[in-house]
Amino acid sequence: MFDIKEFQVDDRLPVHGGIEVNGMNTEHATRTRLIASLRYDNLWQRFHSASLQFQISPENADEVQVWSGT
Repeated sequence: MFDIKEFQVDDRLPVHGGIEVNGMNTEHATRTRLIASLRYDNLWQRFHSASLQFQISPENADEVQVWSGT
C-alpha cells in the first residue's frame, strides 16, 4: 500500500559570510571601504535569518566604522 523511499541529503550549516573591498565613498572621505558580513539563515526552522555587517575605511580607521544588524 505504501512505498518507502530513502533520500540522501547533504545537510549543511546555514551560515554565510563574505568580505568585500570597494570604492563607494562620499566626496570628502577616503576612497576604500572594507565590508565584512555574516548571516545565519533558517532560524528555528522557520526561514528567519539574522545578519551582522561591519564596514571600515582601511586607509583611516577612525573615519568610518559602521556596525549593522538585522
